[in-house]
Amino acid sequence: MFRCPRPEEWNRVYEELKRAHRAVGGAEGIVPPTPLILAWNHSSASEKHNRWAETVEWATAHGLGHVVASIPSTGFETWEGDPAPWLPTLDDELEER
Repeated sequence: MFRCPRPEEWNRVYEELKRAHRAVGGAEGIVPPTPLILAWNHSSASEKHNRWAETVEWATAHGLGHVVASIPSTGFETWEGDPAPWLPTLDDELEER
C-alpha cells in the first residue's frame, strides 16, 4: 500500500517545515524535499509515497517530526497498487480517436 498526504496538506506541511527550520536557526538553503503536488497527475503512487517518506525522514532529522504528525488521518491518500504513470502520448492517442 502506498500513502502520502493530499496536496493541500502536503503543501501546508512543507511550508511549515521551511518556516520552523528557519526559526530554529537551520542552515540557509537546507530545505525539506519538494512535495510532488505540482506533478501530482504525472507522478505514480510509489513516487509520491517515497517523496513523502523522504520528507518524514528530513523532518525527524531536523527535530520537526511534530509538524508531519500534525496531518489528520483524513489528510492522506492511499493506493493499493501503483497506477501506471501518466504519459502525454496517451492523451494524443485519445484525441486521435
